[in-house]
Amino acid sequence: YWPKAIPGQPSKTGYPKMSYIKYFEPFKWVIGAGEYADVIDELVNIEKAKLKSSRNNFFGVVTISTVSMLLILIVLSSLISRKVFQGIFNYERRLLDSSNKLKKSEKRLYDIASSSGDIIWEIDDFNNYVFVSGATQAILGVEPESLIGTSWFDNIPEENRSKIQEIIHSAKKSKQSLKDLEIIFISNGKKLFIQVNGIPVVDDSGDLIGYRGVYRDIS
Repeated sequence: YWPKAIPGQPSKTGYPKMSYIKYFEPFKWVIGAGEYADVIDELVNIEKAKLKSSRNNFFGVVTISTVSMLLILIVLSSLISRKVFQGIFNYERRLLDSSNKLKKSEKRLYDIASSSGDIIWEIDDFNNYVFVSGATQAILGVEPESLIGTSWFDNIPEENRSKIQEIIHSAKKSKQSLKDLEIIFISNGKKLFIQVNGIPVVDDSGDLIGYRGVYRDIS
């Protein structure tokens, strides 16, 4: 304890003091330094207050930065979602327009085929009818639906069938069109002379998947 003058007190009072003393041999001196403990405590408290203030400021900055980033992310997400939604909406609208145009085109072709004086047909790779339209009733005396699923050769007389099958097989092998091919067609016991024109149908890989064309009555 070392005496310390305190303003307002009549006499010096002993206070704890931290000291350090060192003997300096060359001059035979004793050198010392010290500071009262309450002063040291006050300085420590000041530094603690500064540290606490800095820490609070740091957390404040972090909080503000986090909130700002969240707001930015929300705004960006909203803008991106709006663009994505608009893109999907535009795509669906174009898809719907394309579908409507396709339906109109199909109806136009169907109407043309139905009003045509010829028969429009399509067969698959197994020579079975998958589509028939046009003047089927007027020429053949049957409804188009009655031919669906039947073979292209069923109505050709047996004595002519092998020859026509060879012609068709050869055309399919080289993917050639059928040009003014004349066949005999038996329908409801009636013998008809039919002129056949057709083109090969291929898939995306270029493989033959059938033929489509036109029957014309030349009887």
